[in-house]
Amino acid sequence: MKNQVLYSSKINPDNNETGKKDSVKRIADALATGAGIVANYIGNYSRINETQVLLIGCDVANGKINTSTHKNLIRVLNDATSESVKTVVVYSVMTKGDKSARDQIAAICEPKGITVAEEVFSCKGATLFGNKGCPTDQDVADAKAFGLEMVTKYRDETKGIASVAATRYRDMELT
Repeated sequence: MKNQVLYSSKINPDNNETGKKDSVKRIADALATGAGIVANYIGNYSRINETQVLLIGCDVANGKINTSTHKNLIRVLNDATSESVKTVVVYSVMTKGDKSARDQIAAICEPKGITVAEEVFSCKGATLFGNKGCPTDQDVADAKAFGLEMVTKYRDETKGIASVAATRYRDMELT
């Protein structure tokens, strides 16, 4: 089974004529580098198969996953089962919130028998109203380490996660 990093963002990389910087993609690329794989845009996927560790991420505002992102997550995870995806690890770029993306993705995955790790990675992302320069270089370095940690921890699991005692959540000072 393979490991994957998928991301969804308001900025579609296949149609980014303005050249906007994408905070979610930047973190996805860092996670993928740490995990030794390549990050892919979720909009290019219709189904996920034979995945041991799926790191899946999105942008969050006011504690909620972006509406278009949520639709992509549902579309892609619709046919997934605990046989096709063993462990989902959630990451997010947010303007305000905590583990809200994990909880929302768990609501999609857990009824299908897919285990969602308690560990999450999140950091601030740049917005029109603030957080300029985010994610920072330290956020990128932390994402690389987190990607490696998650793939290493869960790659040998054959039945997903039985239980996870520790939660990894990077404390943020939100503006």
